[in-house]
Amino acid sequence: MVCSRTSPPWYGVGLIIGIDRFMSEARAVTNFAGNAVATLLIGTWTGEVDKERVNRVLAGELPFDEKTLLDEKDGDDHLVGVPEQGGEKELAKA
Repeated sequence: MVCSRTSPPWYGVGLIIGIDRFMSEARAVTNFAGNAVATLLIGTWTGEVDKERVNRVLAGELPFDEKTLLDEKDGDDHLVGVPEQGGEKELAKA
């Protein structure tokens, strides 16, 4: 009995790898969206979200500015250029 094949068996592996590349992008987008929703949801529950600022950013009135993202510290371990907050919020103790 003779079996004829139209393609070698390893062609299926290439198809799976090609599909997985697109699936990986879909997983990344889904992960990003889930993290964004979870951040806003938890921030809203804890009262940390400034809803007016969120609305301004989403409306395009307040664009993203990388210059406000500072990580330089002075000698006292305070971020340079960042104003002091009114007080530290106490974390919930488990």
